[in-house]
Amino acid sequence: MSHDHQNVWTGRHVFALRDNALRLTQTDFAQRVDMSPFTISKYERLGEKFVLSGRYAKKMDQALAGLTDDERHRFRDALADDDQTITLDPGIDGVAAEEVDLVALGRRGFLLGMGIGIVPATLTSQWLSSTGQVPVWLAEGLRSTASTYRAAYRMAPAAQLLGSAHSHMQLALALRPGDQPEPVRTHLLTTVGEMAAMAGIILGLDLGDWRNCAPYLRVAEHSARESGNTELQAVVMACHAFQAAYNTEGDLALGLDYAEAARAIAAQGASPITRGWVAAVASERHADLGEVRVSLSLLDEARIALDAGPVEAIRYSGIGAFDTAKLTAYEGSNYRRMGEFNKAVNFLDAALAQLDPSLRRHRATALIDRAEAHRDAHRIDAACADTRAALVLVAATGHTGTLDRALTIARSVRHTKAREALDLWNDALAARAAVTMAR
Repeated sequence: MSHDHQNVWTGRHVFALRDNALRLTQTDFAQRVDMSPFTISKYERLGEKFVLSGRYAKKMDQALAGLTDDERHRFRDALADDDQTITLDPGIDGVAAEEVDLVALGRRGFLLGMGIGIVPATLTSQWLSSTGQVPVWLAEGLRSTASTYRAAYRMAPAAQLLGSAHSHMQLALALRPGDQPEPVRTHLLTTVGEMAAMAGIILGLDLGDWRNCAPYLRVAEHSARESGNTELQAVVMACHAFQAAYNTEGDLALGLDYAEAARAIAAQGASPITRGWVAAVASERHADLGEVRVSLSLLDEARIALDAGPVEAIRYSGIGAFDTAKLTAYEGSNYRRMGEFNKAVNFLDAALAQLDPSLRRHRATALIDRAEAHRDAHRIDAACADTRAALVLVAATGHTGTLDRALTIARSVRHTKAREALDLWNDALAARAAVTMAR
């Protein structure tokens, strides 16, 4: 490679240029090279499997030529094999940051990083050296346990569930998926991907730690791709959509790009539940952008997918639950986003009547959506009642995303001096203190 020319540009080189050398978001980098964020995302997602064509490679060469010496060093260092690691900071007291080796992630390249702390790695290594291979029953059991953890997201406290997801991911990594034959390799990679995706979502949506969410989602994406699991790839891409739209520098257009990418992947063989869910996620992103017709058509697409029923050969890899009740809640939320508050309340009434009490996070989200619709329709008492009900569920789950929305509502109605508004403000402050202490 010359100073201003790369012989071959792959998605991996694009990532090194954007993230390591220039330290830009996908949106900012796309503007610099005159391309769309979705295209940049696609290149990086495919990594070494994707080679850029002539005119797009030339755009990258032009960006490369403009690097400073420090940026050029970072670019070269990022492409050195021994430096392709991702640092994971789970944000749990007493747990050191870990490194997961992601060098190329070849068919036999997904190995345990050196810094493992949660898993008794020395015992695991001794067992592996004496037995050689992980039995199928153990790999299947780990995947089954991962399914239980994903179901627990409906109601379990965020901080505790994060610890479980992180340690279960590390346990699967400690069994060295890259050294295992099929089907053990796929079971372990799927377990890693599912737990990394859930850890990323908990960090972002529940705990508001978007910086540490991203590395987990990258691990999940690599694991899903290497396992060849279309279902999991679609789930992870939808998780990226949440991260893009809701992080501290939220980019709604980029969130939509990820959601549409999730739909495209899901259409290639994901379960009906996941096809329905990613369509609902895409509908939400279109609603954020005021695209009413497309948003409503995607809700119909989600409904059709759910009506298709389960496919036994496809194992669901989603987080929490998605059914007709949750779809109804999405519809109500979308109408709220589009300013049709009475319609929103009607759909959210129906959703809350159907949502199982165990679905604490889902019910809290529906309640806060309905509270915002009531507030914007100037029904302050109803808004306060729904917000207080949501705060009870927030205290149980530690979902700071809903807590932040509740605090915003409490702050916005406080000026009314109504008894309900003052009580809500006190309850919101108490909930914030309780959630902060629990973390």
